[in-house]
Amino acid sequence: MKAESMVQVVLCLVRFSLLFTVTGCESTHESALHVVFLPDLSRSIDEQTRRASAEAVAGASMRLARGDAITVIPITGAVAETLGNVGRFQFRAKREAFDGDVVETLAAQRAQLETMLTSPSDRSEILDAIALAHEELSGSDAASLKTVAILSDFIEDGRVHSFARDPNLASTSAATKFASRLASKGPSLRGFRIYLGRIPSVGARALSVARQDAIKAF
Repeated sequence: MKAESMVQVVLCLVRFSLLFTVTGCESTHESALHVVFLPDLSRSIDEQTRRASAEAVAGASMRLARGDAITVIPITGAVAETLGNVGRFQFRAKREAFDGDVVETLAAQRAQLETMLTSPSDRSEILDAIALAHEELSGSDAASLKTVAILSDFIEDGRVHSFARDPNLASTSAATKFASRLASKGPSLRGFRIYLGRIPSVGARALSVARQDAIKAF
């Protein structure tokens, strides 16, 4: 991976780290956070960048506080495939000696991420993953601060939509209208905090500049 690409991934990590304002094991936010991470683990993302994305998720998770919850939903090529790899982790509200429970939770998450990395998907159903994130957060504590953090090239390549070929992504104006139509039919993310981290990919380099701009507009 080129140096500038790694810089982009590091910047994503910095952004995610800034999501959480904690000091040690004491949270400065009154309500617990429930953060859903959506890392793109498709083959469109090269192996080194996929691993850097996983490290970004693990690094941001270390900044969470007691009572917070983490869900990791990998962006793959099918809902069934994704559901089989969803990782759910909860930091207990009550502190244990030497923060052993936190260490154990973070180790379990890292092991889960490592497992996810071993089987990259041929396709990327980003929209389905977002729908699963909505379902996950809709079922969590109503008082929690709900956040979705996505690390992807944002090039949907699924059964229904393929952004690399779809005529709705041929221009920025068409892409904006297309996004509005899909948003009106899809799950509402109103009330959720959304953070987008664009990472470089093999797929993006094969697209025209006009289509790349359209995908960004989408």
